[in-house]
Amino acid sequence: MNAEQSTPQTNQTTNQTETLKPAKKEPGAVTIPVGALVKLSQESTSKAIDALVTMLTDFFHFSRVKDYMVIEFKLDTPTDPFAITVLVPDAEGDLYNGRYAPDVEKEIKQLMHEYLMEEKNAPHFTMEGHYANSAVESILDYAETHGYDGVLFIGNGSEIKSIEDYEFKAILLKFN
Repeated sequence: MNAEQSTPQTNQTTNQTETLKPAKKEPGAVTIPVGALVKLSQESTSKAIDALVTMLTDFFHFSRVKDYMVIEFKLDTPTDPFAITVLVPDAEGDLYNGRYAPDVEKEIKQLMHEYLMEEKNAPHFTMEGHYANSAVESILDYAETHGYDGVLFIGNGSEIKSIEDYEFKAILLKFN
């Protein structure tokens, strides 16, 4: 059967035959090579995170998902104890041709500072962990305020051995 042929189907509630036409566009598909991610994670957590985010954003682009953003949280930057970087895709959903979003970065940093100032007790873990927690909470607050339907955090998630293990990327998604 070619892609332009119709398929007859009986509607169970009315017993009438309807004609379903196949979609004209092929669905977006991206392979996630888990073996490569395992190898990268043994070398560097940040390389594995970057690889997975690249695969997911490629999938979004091929699937024509356009309403998302990627937020990166890093520690121990040259000028600040932490950094937030926000990228949004272009009109076609391509993150590589997208743009940097300084207004979103500024809002999330402001939320982080508010979170850090509200914490009256010293954290029960390292300061890096405290910054990471404030970033997670601030990203969730931002997502809720701006109507995002989902947030995917991609990070180490296991025993912390170095500062790099606190770093993560978050993908905020809106489903239309």
